[in-house]
Amino acid sequence: FVPTRSRATKQPGPWPSGWRRSGLLPGVAGGLSEAGGVQLDRTLWLVGGRTADGPTTAVYRVDLGDGSAEVVVPAGAVPAGRTSPAVAYDPAGRRLLVYGGLDSYGRGSTEVWAFDPAARAWSLLAPPCTGDSCTPATGHEMLTVSRPGGTLSVVADPLTTNPATASWTLAEGSWQSAGERAAGPSAGVELPDES
Repeated sequence: FVPTRSRATKQPGPWPSGWRRSGLLPGVAGGLSEAGGVQLDRTLWLVGGRTADGPTTAVYRVDLGDGSAEVVVPAGAVPAGRTSPAVAYDPAGRRLLVYGGLDSYGRGSTEVWAFDPAARAWSLLAPPCTGDSCTPATGHEMLTVSRPGGTLSVVADPLTTNPATASWTLAEGSWQSAGERAAGPSAGVELPDES
């Protein structure tokens, strides 16, 4: 649904006053909730979320101009299904970045995945981080990508009580909290080498 220019809508439907239907997502007759999303120009990308069957790994592309939508079928490996992932666009890499989210049992994931819309392919950028110094994963995070360097940062759950762990940055294979970044370059949790 997208808001109308005028709150006076003449379209019948169950949506709130002032909204109109933009289009229907294919393959989710029972609905989609808790998806991560990012808008690029007139295209809305939705990643993951919950369908009637549980958490999904699906990627949807919605044209906000005409309301058309498609499921983008990926080639190769895909991440596990998740609800409430944080999604951002990396303009330098021309890809969607996905952090965290929750599995069907409500457990948080600390993986970072990249989705290349042109190749329709997923790649794992950072495996799960484990230990006391790792990023939190609650399904309430926000993901940012700095320009021009493309540094990836996770802004933690807004309800966090510790400012030193309110955000995390992934740089050169290591997660660093805001407190660790303030302490200097030697702090951080090094990720395992996947080679």
